[in-house]
Amino acid sequence: MKEFKEVLQDISCELDKAEYYAGEAKKHKYEYPDLAAVYAKVASDHKEDANMLMRQAQEMVSRAEQEKHGEAMGMAAVYEYAEERFEVELDAVDRKLEKYRNE
Repeated sequence: MKEFKEVLQDISCELDKAEYYAGEAKKHKYEYPDLAAVYAKVASDHKEDANMLMRQAQEMVSRAEQEKHGEAMGMAAVYEYAEERFEVELDAVDRKLEKYRNE
């Protein structure tokens, strides 16, 4: 369960970074377009990192369920709650990147 908690924290950290860099891309789009493009790429990379970690967290829950660990039900509930929050954060990153691309 400790590793599962750490993965969820890492996902949150990656999403925070992605949102920050997406905002920086938007902020610098006109004055420093090359820098803005780098920020957009970094934001996208952090978003993908978060997605990879989310898949691993799902795998940890599935593995715990298959092995009939007593923690499996709790892990599933925690992940379900965290996933809802992560989806909101992913949407925020997508919105910022979309504004960067379309404004």
